[in-house]
Amino acid sequence: MPPHDLDAERAVIGALLVSETAVVAVAEQLSSEDFYSETHRIIYGSMMRLYSRGDRIDQITLTNELSSVNEFERVGGRAYVFQLVESVPTASNAARYAEIIRGKALLRSVIDVGSRITEDAFREPEDVTEALDSAEQLIYGVSNRTLKQHLAPVSELAPGALEMIQRLY
Repeated sequence: MPPHDLDAERAVIGALLVSETAVVAVAEQLSSEDFYSETHRIIYGSMMRLYSRGDRIDQITLTNELSSVNEFERVGGRAYVFQLVESVPTASNAARYAEIIRGKALLRSVIDVGSRITEDAFREPEDVTEALDSAEQLIYGVSNRTLKQHLAPVSELAPGALEMIQRLY
């Protein structure tokens, strides 16, 4: 089974549902693709759409967002969305939960790249130097993608952050 932590995934989503400030720490670290669970990828993606529009994230707004993209029943419906709130030990650890999720996602990427490199080597390419260059590029791609993936453009995050700052102050 690939590296993952479903408890951390549920906890970070639950934290976003109960804490307005958690989204700032988490949005900078995670993308939907970092989640192992497809259900959690869908839910987190909906949460980030709400955030980017400057909407508050809670069970009701999330439920409406999921319904608007015809994903509500696919993620487990109302029962699962409301259950996620109970999955967060403390919202103040949201950034740490996000680090755990990101680390597991990176390990899955390393495994995927390792498998591709292994498959390429078993094909016994004629040009070994080219095979090594290809392997190096794949590994570099994981590192580079990891950095870029977690740097959201300001244009995406600014509306949500500005709205939250205005509400808090």
